[in-house]
Amino acid sequence: MKGGNLREFLKNKNSELDLSDKLTLLLNIAQGLKDIHKKNLVHRDLHSGNILNFCSIKLRKFKTVSYITDLGLSQPASYQKQEGKIFGVLPYVAPEVLQGQPYTQVADIYSFGMVAYELLANAYPYYDFEGDETKLALNIYADPKKRPNVEYLDHEEYNTFSQNTPYQIHSIATTTSQLINTQQIAQLFQEAKQQALAQELKHIEALIDQPLTDEQKELVSDFIQTKKLTIQDEADEQAEDQA
Repeated sequence: MKGGNLREFLKNKNSELDLSDKLTLLLNIAQGLKDIHKKNLVHRDLHSGNILNFCSIKLRKFKTVSYITDLGLSQPASYQKQEGKIFGVLPYVAPEVLQGQPYTQVADIYSFGMVAYELLANAYPYYDFEGDETKLALNIYADPKKRPNVEYLDHEEYNTFSQNTPYQIHSIATTTSQLINTQQIAQLFQEAKQQALAQELKHIEALIDQPLTDEQKELVSDFIQTKKLTIQDEADEQAEDQA
């Protein structure tokens, strides 16, 4: 299809696109995903390589339309099997899926968010991350603040930024769907969480200058986990209020 996939399109045509063009493309993609979800399906592999662009000239005006493709991995929304392994491009996969939870329409929307970031920021998600994809997966799940974000820019400022900023992607980025071992990632995350908790307990013991009993460790651990959940809930509410 003339225009190529969205990633190639951004590499080749980005300097010609303004904010209105990009919002139109996002609207096309969002409508396509909405149509898929209306059919009670989950795409399960949405990323910029699976979005094709058709370029045409109508009424002497350049026009690009985006289409979501590659429904080979799609499943009914009712499909809730926890598989332990999935196919996908890791930066676009929702954190809960990386933790082994079933793929849902909500996870598709997370992937759409990564596509939106890529389109607006002229950058592959986590383009500057140094490390293997397992470390990236742990970072995505463990710290939401490390997920990509786009700072506010007005229309004119954005167009100046967008049309003068080449598409950014690191040399070892995965751009096609690969097998992702979510069972291994979930296990590594639990191990990392336990190690972090053990370090916090040691820090507390150092502060009070005496060891904690097993019962005290359990109580403190429960408190720390509850506090972290509360902080996360407050952060999520704040993000919703700002949206």
